[in-house]
Amino acid sequence: MASAIQIPVNPEVLKWARESSGVPVEDAAKRLKVPPAAFSRLEAEQGALTLTQARTLASYFKRPLAAFLLPSPPPEPALPSDFRTLPGNRGRLDRKTRLAIRKAQRLRSIAKELMQATGRGITPQLGKANIGEPVDGTPSRERERLGITVETQWQWRNEWEAFREWRAAIERSNVLVFQFPMPVEDVRGFSLADEEPYAIVVNSSDAVRARIFTLFHEYGHLLLHTPGICLPQLDGRQQKHGLEVERWCNGFAGTFLVPDVGLAAAPQFAQGELKEQALSDALGRVAREFKVSEQVALWRLHEFGMVPKQQFHAAMQRLAARGKQTKKRGGAVAPAKRSVAENGALFTSLVLEAQGKGLVTYSDVADYLGLRLNHLPEVESLLATAAA
Repeated sequence: MASAIQIPVNPEVLKWARESSGVPVEDAAKRLKVPPAAFSRLEAEQGALTLTQARTLASYFKRPLAAFLLPSPPPEPALPSDFRTLPGNRGRLDRKTRLAIRKAQRLRSIAKELMQATGRGITPQLGKANIGEPVDGTPSRERERLGITVETQWQWRNEWEAFREWRAAIERSNVLVFQFPMPVEDVRGFSLADEEPYAIVVNSSDAVRARIFTLFHEYGHLLLHTPGICLPQLDGRQQKHGLEVERWCNGFAGTFLVPDVGLAAAPQFAQGELKEQALSDALGRVAREFKVSEQVALWRLHEFGMVPKQQFHAAMQRLAARGKQTKKRGGAVAPAKRSVAENGALFTSLVLEAQGKGLVTYSDVADYLGLRLNHLPEVESLLATAAA
């Protein structure tokens, strides 16, 4: 019987492939059906993998097979700053989160090339903010820049329409917006602004109202030029000890989505402190009218002087105890809808425009958008409907 084909692998390359994918040694070893100690030796000493083992790891790490033939680890973009916890206490990123970051970095790089090739600018149309200054007028200024009034926001039918409209407004500012599935307990979103074009990524596994808040939390990061990986928390007691940047971005997102002028314009919210059932009713109304979560509604009513501090903390705990929401409304998502939902209208239209000008092939289009070519007519139809 012929012996299995052996592939010499630089141990540093093997370790890079595993660590950059967020995979523990134990999980990688399990994939190869070897003890963790044996896999650790492969990362410490020059050795070889069988072709089958290399293919197994390439599939699991989401790397091309040829990556294991590299003489040394290749240069890669650094991970965004981790704002999820206090400095010095950052946890390890989940494998799905790391893969989402790699995918966003790749698509952002592709978008840059396509923007330049088609004559589009790569610079985002954003304002600027300073962490040393209070949030104050920044949300109203950015609302005016995006061209969406509170009255328009109230007219949207539901939170799904709200998310689509907010996303489209940000993309019109030349900022890429992606949606990828990640563990909600690991990350709710992140932003890329180490180079242009900028990108925001929200967690498609999260509830849609939470995604709306994350969208503008990350928008706040772009205004501050402090992109990073985030797990926004609205519990005031956690915030008090949190990062200054995260507090600012939370404040920006909350005030942007539920501005003081919007609350002041509603007579039912101008009657002093809210108690018991009145608070419950108010939370429901604010959440429905502004298309935000009840946590955001509670936080803004507290800031508006209608919910005392002690009552605010107690109510926030009750809301948290209800458990996590899910994003699904039921049923499988068609490939074309999934592609546009993940990649966004800006990136998708860039790819189709480049193909129409002969700058990329149909094979490239299928690769960039992650779908079969027979779904392209539906993708074009979805973009046309969104633009109408």
